[in-house]
Amino acid sequence: MTAIAQKDIKSAIPSGLLMDLSCLCTINEIPYNNREVHIWMYDYPIMLESENILLAKYPKNSKLGEGIIVDPRYANEKDFDFVEVKGYRRGRTIDIITPRSTFLNGEYYTMINIKGTGAFADNKFMVLNSESWYLYDTNEWKAFHKVMDRSLGRRWGILDSYAGEKEYANNVFSDNGIAQAPHLSFNKAPDGILPFEGITQLVRGLKTNMRCNEFDSPKLQEEYIRPHDFSVVDRNVFAFQKELYNSNRELKMIGTASDNRYIDGTFTDMENISILPQSDNLERLFYSYQFIWEVMGSAFMAMNQYEEGRKIYLQELEEQTGIPLSKYLSLNPELFMRRYIPKEEYNSKHGAALSEFKTNLKKDLSEYFKN
Repeated sequence: MTAIAQKDIKSAIPSGLLMDLSCLCTINEIPYNNREVHIWMYDYPIMLESENILLAKYPKNSKLGEGIIVDPRYANEKDFDFVEVKGYRRGRTIDIITPRSTFLNGEYYTMINIKGTGAFADNKFMVLNSESWYLYDTNEWKAFHKVMDRSLGRRWGILDSYAGEKEYANNVFSDNGIAQAPHLSFNKAPDGILPFEGITQLVRGLKTNMRCNEFDSPKLQEEYIRPHDFSVVDRNVFAFQKELYNSNRELKMIGTASDNRYIDGTFTDMENISILPQSDNLERLFYSYQFIWEVMGSAFMAMNQYEEGRKIYLQELEEQTGIPLSKYLSLNPELFMRRYIPKEEYNSKHGAALSEFKTNLKKDLSEYFKN
């Protein structure tokens, strides 16, 4: 199997396949936090830093999201269509604006997110490697099993079948009333169409692809972030944590909530969420306050320049849970930005406040769970 030559790709694209966004939304090119382009729908920001991206799609004549998407350098003309889309590449995923909104369970989604399309390495986008892991700090490839602390058993850019099927089936948030990017489909590449085996991709529906740690502008936060959306979602987070605690279970999360949450309050990347049995009361309480600290922190991150929004969020959440959360309004949003601030500087500026906050939150949750 011979991949199509890079120089021949443009000639392989049928005319008219670049998605016409005029039927969907407006495109505003504005300078913002070093980002290049935003796409807006009904005066709401939905797409971060979009660009025209050339993709290879299998099978031919299939709709986006119903098959496999890879960079054209891995594809051949016999099996793949070559299409150009408006999208944004992030990690192992690509966000693609749909020319007509995807409709699912009574909801419209303005874009699809396809996970397992390749990750950046060697100065190339959408790199796939089924046997190795790329180390940015040394600019070299290592066998993934030899760097398990970094690879976590994953292949570079690839969602293996076990992980993909497990994440596709993990709808624990949406099943419990917590906003979660829906899993639309789970697609597997058949043997023989790519230079290697084991390519699987998870397709999700999105209304915005801007995450809580990216929208850093006082004017835009005040204009476009809706504190009420966060309070409604997080009310259900508190209720779910209470249910877990009282049924001898705990929720564990890899990473931070701000990395795995959008500015409309929706959570994503359910591979990072697991529910485990736990009979020890102190252990359950620890993971409960740890997760809620992360969830509240993601709302503070999203509104780090919008104090009135944080006030509305805490007051509404207090009304809905009965927990005296308004007292946390004075918290500096930097308290939740530990990973972005040098350790010594963070500890010096926020160490005492962090300890006090966690102590108080643990007490608040202990009382909330018992009532």
